[in-house]
Amino acid sequence: MWILGLQCGLVVAASLLGGWFVIRLRLGHTALQSVISFVGGLMLGIGLFHLIPHALRAVGGEADFVMLWTTLGIVAIFFLLRLFHFHHHDPVRVGAESCGPHGGAGAVGPADAVPETSVPPGEAAARRIRWVAVAAGLSLHTLIDGGVLAASVLADADRGLPWWQVGLGPFLAVLLHKPLDSVSVMSLMPDSMVAARTRRLVNLGFALMCPVGAVLFVAGWRFTAGDGHHVLAAMLAFSGGVFLCLSMSDLLPELEMHSHDRLPLSACLLAGIAAAYAITWLEPAHLHG
Repeated sequence: MWILGLQCGLVVAASLLGGWFVIRLRLGHTALQSVISFVGGLMLGIGLFHLIPHALRAVGGEADFVMLWTTLGIVAIFFLLRLFHFHHHDPVRVGAESCGPHGGAGAVGPADAVPETSVPPGEAAARRIRWVAVAAGLSLHTLIDGGVLAASVLADADRGLPWWQVGLGPFLAVLLHKPLDSVSVMSLMPDSMVAARTRRLVNLGFALMCPVGAVLFVAGWRFTAGDGHHVLAAMLAFSGGVFLCLSMSDLLPELEMHSHDRLPLSACLLAGIAAAYAITWLEPAHLHG
């Protein structure tokens, strides 16, 4: 289980550094969209090439069981995104140098945001509700990510893989996606409205949801150890549905709606899918027979 602990620790570190790094670096709009396109393709590929096939193998090919849980994952994350629909991946942009929803100049950091004194009271309250809702929704999403990591590690633990290949595909997808989620949370908390200490605590709490989700899943799996294969398959299939829905309804639509940089963003999407498929080459042949 030390592998799961290592993976969770790396995800926590990526989540903590993600918001600070991306915002402070002032990553340009196109560069950020390129990252989103790559991660979207990677998550799509991980769901189709790894999570769902591994779930089918775990229960001896019970397709109806796996498809049921895959559908539940798609529906659950869809309604989560609908409920907390302010999930975006761009830092706050204001003023003449900002770009619209789909293109333009480079990003500006939260220090350039409009101060709260210039915002009507009603809008200030709406902003507070917004970042709290986003933090709550993404924290729940991160709990699921922790379960994804735990299920993947448990599914690969007895297959004779080198330690660095255990749960590799889902781990990479979660690791690369968490910094983008941190951007969503932190960029909705302007300095003028939220104290720096509160921002750090929220970011820490959000990051720690991943190991909490992993611990909860492992505890539940051990409690139902008599039917462990079906528990693992259900979580893997559910996670596959989550990854499919996130990539198709949250990440990749940003690529579709961009009229500029179509070729570079499309190339990043294909690179993400290719990376997910390439990971299958690192696994023994009998896992993909």
